[in-house]
Amino acid sequence: MIMKRNIFLLCALYSGLLLACNNDRDNDPSVYRKSYVNGFLSLSSELYAFNWAGVEVDEQNKTIDPWANMYEITSDAQGFLLLLNSRYIGVGKDKNQEFKQLIGDTHYNKKIFRKYPLYAVADTLSTITVTCNANYDDAHPAGSSLNDILAVYFNNPYRYIQNDYKMFRHGDEYLNLRQSFENDSWLMTGGKLTEIDFEANPFLGDELYFVLQQPPKQTGEYTFTFSVKKANGEVLT
Repeated sequence: MIMKRNIFLLCALYSGLLLACNNDRDNDPSVYRKSYVNGFLSLSSELYAFNWAGVEVDEQNKTIDPWANMYEITSDAQGFLLLLNSRYIGVGKDKNQEFKQLIGDTHYNKKIFRKYPLYAVADTLSTITVTCNANYDDAHPAGSSLNDILAVYFNNPYRYIQNDYKMFRHGDEYLNLRQSFENDSWLMTGGKLTEIDFEANPFLGDELYFVLQQPPKQTGEYTFTFSVKKANGEVLT
């Protein structure tokens, strides 16, 4: 993905398919819900990148607006959107309920309006490494890891469920402003990429937002590569 003056980066684990049709009303985004998560995804091997303007992170109030600058996307945008195509686990109600039981998502019990469905990724990630095709600065020559100057933020439904559907919003917890409405809060986890333990955060959400902590030394065109390693050893690039 080629872009100029890259400041904000956005990575999403994304699915192009709709949830398999079944009679499970718990998957309807605007009805009474027994469970917090709508469905579960398994990662495929295809990655796509797009220009993106970036996100807004408020450290004081512990909030994140992932699409704050969505209308400013240009050929010279200050970030990009990385999509990992995903496929749904199983078909129908039974498989969904199996995963919900596994993670303890059985007593959300709210009637809510949810504009966007909330998905959890069944594949546990191990590491994410970001590199650049050119010298980014003196400390980051071409091909070297940029992880030490990147922050990452992602929806964390598993953490929210383990918190008994509560959000503390301290430390590494943030409120997702774009996808939280009324009494339906979407918890995000975030921090320096080098400090995130992905294996300790299973069933993460299907969007990861990356923010560069400093610009490149020189203005120019750069190609960034994401390498995603799953806990089973499989690597997606």
